[in-house]
Amino acid sequence: MPYKVILTNRASKSYGKLPQETKHRVSEVLDALSQTPVPFKGFDVSKLKGLRATYRIRIGDWRIIYEYYSNAKMVIVHDILRREKAY
Repeated sequence: MPYKVILTNRASKSYGKLPQETKHRVSEVLDALSQTPVPFKGFDVSKLKGLRATYRIRIGDWRIIYEYYSNAKMVIVHDILRREKAY
């Protein structure tokens, strides 16, 4: 059963402002997240320390910050940021 991927308002705004090529790459990642919440194959994924089930995916200079809930089969994307603003 696939996961439901939900973008917060902040993530939605960030997604809308992305360059076209980056937007395409991010949409591929979001598709992968709908299949598995931690898609290690082909993606640079790291768990964020100190936060429960919160991860980041690196796409060049961009970072996708998200968390997932396995009980509800839900992935919540909190933000899509440039590297220098993500940390």
